[in-house]
Amino acid sequence: MRRKTVWLTLLFFLAAGLFPLYLEAAQQIKRLGVTPIHKAKDLQAHQVYTTAKKVEKDLKAGFEKAGLGELFGPFMDQLKSAKPEKVQVPVGEQFQWMMFKKKTVRVAKDAVWAGKKPFWAFKTVVRHKEKDYEFIIPAVCFNVALKSVTAVQKPTPPPPPPPVKKEEAKPAPPPPPPVVKEEAKPAPPPPPPAPAPAKAEEPKKGFFVVDVGPMVRLDPSWFAMIRGGFMYRFHPKFAVTGMIGGAPLLDGPDNDYSAVLADAVFSFYPTKRFFIGAGIGMWSTEKKTDADVILQAGFNFTDKAKGPNFGMYFEARSDTDEIGDFLETGRIGIGFRMMF
Repeated sequence: MRRKTVWLTLLFFLAAGLFPLYLEAAQQIKRLGVTPIHKAKDLQAHQVYTTAKKVEKDLKAGFEKAGLGELFGPFMDQLKSAKPEKVQVPVGEQFQWMMFKKKTVRVAKDAVWAGKKPFWAFKTVVRHKEKDYEFIIPAVCFNVALKSVTAVQKPTPPPPPPPVKKEEAKPAPPPPPPVVKEEAKPAPPPPPPAPAPAKAEEPKKGFFVVDVGPMVRLDPSWFAMIRGGFMYRFHPKFAVTGMIGGAPLLDGPDNDYSAVLADAVFSFYPTKRFFIGAGIGMWSTEKKTDADVILQAGFNFTDKAKGPNFGMYFEARSDTDEIGDFLETGRIGIGFRMMF
């Protein structure tokens, strides 16, 4: 029963740490040709319609799953009557949806091209019910994507000609007034120079760090972990942190004691706020001193360039000599992190 509780706790920590990363990576397309409707090599514009006929059943299923089944017929007619335009799709281009095939035809909504470089495709525009639908067809995989929908503006009729007025006899114009020479006026002063654009605030690299939270030893013993130190973020995605502190024993057997901590952790930031880390630490009691292996995951609630910032962390640590007995002697902690 106790082992099941420990494993459920570890799974909760892992899910809580990875959830923000999953949200940030959703619907990003980084490779083409992995789940193709039709894998092609050196596809030309005049071959697009014949290729579409070969996979007509899959294309129709994709249009229906995207909620545009009535547009499939006009789409095929457009490919048949007009050769599509070959274009290069840049990195960051967004699509309302893109179809792909993974055993069955599926549709990815609100997709964005997040590959390393642009890709070649064919563009065709289908006019249906006073709207223009712009489709992009990647040459390598034929995964048809809807880029945009634009309403067709009806031409406004020209205004009626103005009524013709009969010209009346006009009196002779008065003589022109005498010409008065104007004195030269001084040139206006030049406008003041435009203010220089404000420079973007550079992020701070070094932060003082304070961690506060509970830690449980799985035998079981309860500790209150308090530590402080300094974090240096030498790269937007990497940081090193050194901390010292203590773990007073709150509750546990007589053979367990309060500890002094000294930790060094290397962290990786796959996103601006989520991080994972690994390092080594010291767990020193009045009886002995152990070297620990440390694993961390966490999420920052704020990301101000100069701080202060706040977040939470999850930590698992074990004596290097007792890693195989983690379920009996390992320690798990969760806490609040302050950086300023």
